[in-house]
Amino acid sequence: MNEKFINYRNLYPEFLYDSYEIQNNVDNYTIIYNYIIPSLEKFNHKIIIPKYIVKRKNIDDDFLNSIVFHLGIVEAISYYKCVCSKNFVIKCGSLCIEQAMWYKKLYYNGLGEFLYRNNIEINEEEFVNFIFNDDYKFSKVSFESNGNLICVGGGKDSCVSLELLKNEKHNSCFLMNAKRPMLECAKEAGILESDIYCVDRIIDKEKLIKLNNEGLLNGHIPISSVIAFLSYLVAYLSQKKYIVLSNECSANESYVKGKNINHQYSKSYEFESDFYNFTTTYFSSDIKYFSLLRPLSELEISYIFSKLKNYHSIFKSCNLGSKYENWKWCLNCSKCLFAYIILSPFLTCKELNNIFGENLLDKKDLLNDFIGLIGGADSKPFECVGTYDEVIYSINKVLGKYLKNKETLPYLLEYYYNKYCYKELDDSILKTYNKDDILKEFGLVKDKKTVLFFAGGEFGLGKSTTTEVLKTFAEDFNDLQIVAIAGRNESMKKKFEDIVNSSGRQDSIKVLDYTNKVPELMSISDLVVTKPGGLTTTESLVSNLPILIINPIPGQEEENAKFLEDNGVGIWIKKNDNIKEKLEIILKDSKKLDEMKNHIRELSKPNSTENICKTILND
Repeated sequence: MNEKFINYRNLYPEFLYDSYEIQNNVDNYTIIYNYIIPSLEKFNHKIIIPKYIVKRKNIDDDFLNSIVFHLGIVEAISYYKCVCSKNFVIKCGSLCIEQAMWYKKLYYNGLGEFLYRNNIEINEEEFVNFIFNDDYKFSKVSFESNGNLICVGGGKDSCVSLELLKNEKHNSCFLMNAKRPMLECAKEAGILESDIYCVDRIIDKEKLIKLNNEGLLNGHIPISSVIAFLSYLVAYLSQKKYIVLSNECSANESYVKGKNINHQYSKSYEFESDFYNFTTTYFSSDIKYFSLLRPLSELEISYIFSKLKNYHSIFKSCNLGSKYENWKWCLNCSKCLFAYIILSPFLTCKELNNIFGENLLDKKDLLNDFIGLIGGADSKPFECVGTYDEVIYSINKVLGKYLKNKETLPYLLEYYYNKYCYKELDDSILKTYNKDDILKEFGLVKDKKTVLFFAGGEFGLGKSTTTEVLKTFAEDFNDLQIVAIAGRNESMKKKFEDIVNSSGRQDSIKVLDYTNKVPELMSISDLVVTKPGGLTTTESLVSNLPILIINPIPGQEEENAKFLEDNGVGIWIKKNDNIKEKLEIILKDSKKLDEMKNHIRELSKPNSTENICKTILND
């Protein structure tokens, strides 16, 4: 255990979220947060939101204050991590118990890399306690919203989202601490300057540097969680309905072998789902937060991006290079190397060199980064990079090009060729899974139809219909095998287990809590049971899976349910429906599932990703 960590927690047992202020200035809203580590330091943190983005005529001050207050809890991470106080004391607001548990999870998992790299071993329960008064008041609000708020970071992923949505009405972009590549990408997609919303986030940099120099704790924070809350605030002020992220399924992979530590935790499906459930439960159901590219891998996104030549001279992903006024590729970090490798199967050497300026596969200084990317070290480089499999695929593809042309191998390719086995790969870049291995992993068999069953959110979104549907499956459909995912909802998991035990179906119904293997499970499934939110629905359609719809939230989810049913790709179990009869419609007729799959294909072609995205975004 890191002794500094223990000492600082004892010396500074409390971190204070002291106050916040919203200044209504002529040209902007300035939000000021005040944090205190008693006997050590006071911090002043600012958010500046220009008023040109404010489109909402009637701003609910209580609702605005609620969002700003919660944003302050997430912004506090930058300062809290200096000493990791046992108690996070809230002096300017309150929470309910469920919200406190939500933040407890975010702080622990979001600082997972920080804890690992600082050699800190502590469990989630003991890490931080949120202390607040008991006058919590909560009421959801409803308001008018429309259009997309596309979060733009300047990398290839947001460029792909911009292109997919460029013909949609009412597009705007959200940029935090905007740099030129971010602005240029938005403009290249046809976004008007007046619809590019640039927000400045100003940390108390001098004080943090001072404490870092004095040896206090330092490390990575879940910055995407800040972007989540800040984009939500901007979406409310600008009257946008959809907050569109560009996080891919590859962001779910752990960075440390044998441990659940993810540099990209706040870009993961788990956080995305948690945040969506949090905001729709405690804020409003009228703003939706989701990643458009979640069903896709880094490799698939790179393939799409390789066709978008107009962005190639604009985009930037290097974090070290972003520190320069004119954002550039530093060409000496794992992020630059990964970007080069993941694009290399789809671009020529000349095209790659036009982007990066040189062949990064020929740089000896990047060998350690290369080894980390291909899985030759205990961990991946702690940057936003793809999976080991994606990197190895790309290396083998580009290696094959060199061998076919009998060209001299660059240094890193020669290293790989001499140390590892070259594999000749086909041209498919679509995700493929070994279904036999997946079935074996989850204790399932080959000759039965498989149903993937989602319980709903951890904040009470799963209703009685959920258990009734699973009970009907268990009692009346013995020829099916089911994977029931309860997520973080412990009470729902217990209900699932009780159903399984009472039906004697332990061999054919598997109950899971949270899992990051949803794509793998979808690959072996014949039907998905879920509420029609944007996240799971998108993945289901991309995976060509018919949907049994339960528990839609009134509003957009009910519209989604109707759309899916009208287009023959889903069946909606409504209140007072005979559940057994509804299930028999799908399962007793052997042709029904095939018919629904054909409808998905018709809905998806010729541009499946684009059309499916539009389906989910459809008002």
